[in-house]
Amino acid sequence: MISIHVKPFAMLRDFLKAKEFTVELNGNPIVKNLLEELFRRFGEKLREKIMDPVSNQVKHHWVILVNGHSIKLLQELDTPLKDGDEVLIFPPVAGG
Repeated sequence: MISIHVKPFAMLRDFLKAKEFTVELNGNPIVKNLLEELFRRFGEKLREKIMDPVSNQVKHHWVILVNGHSIKLLQELDTPLKDGDEVLIFPPVAGG
């Protein structure tokens, strides 16, 4: 079992009612499994916010970083996780 430190930002922080938390993962520790645990813990509304229902990938404007590196530059949802990793999740931001 590994522990992953998760930090949501902006409206996601309000939606989850948490500034940060730890998630324990068994088995295959990859970003996809971390997200599945978050969906289980926080509900299907979270899945609807983050995942594209057609491609089953993270929606284009969401940013997920593992130890400061975008999963888009790593192995996307198959990015491996190890004990103590920090995952930051940024929702789309609008402004000007």
